[in-house]
Amino acid sequence: MMQSRMKRVLIIRNAFKHDFGGAEMHALNLAKVLKDNGYFPVVVTRVPTLLERSKENNIKTIKGIWYSRQGWGRFYKTSGPLITAWYILVILFNKIDIIHAHSRDDFIFAKASLISFSSAVSWSSDESSSLGSACCFCASC
Repeated sequence: MMQSRMKRVLIIRNAFKHDFGGAEMHALNLAKVLKDNGYFPVVVTRVPTLLERSKENNIKTIKGIWYSRQGWGRFYKTSGPLITAWYILVILFNKIDIIHAHSRDDFIFAKASLISFSSAVSWSSDESSSLGSACCFCASC
């Protein structure tokens, strides 16, 4: 019988480099639980404390791209395709099966990069909004 490889999960938690709170702990705890249950988590973040704590738990990390003035202004219109291309490379080189993004912007860029892949993507938001906390799972994106 052929043994299947571990599913690889990209966990994206980008925030200001000095942030380390509930959302960052959620990303770390999610990675630890996934690892303990036979998945291969890969954490993408610009937050040094999250990078360090992930490495301490033998979780693969990638220093992410993050723009401190997030929003849908001129930056995203000109740089959005570059960020999407960066995510495509991360997904390809790390053979990612599932993506969990912790912010709207990273979810949108990750989802855009999945157009030519058959991967699952989910999103959780800690942002205050009229929708509250949201999480969605897509069988194919």
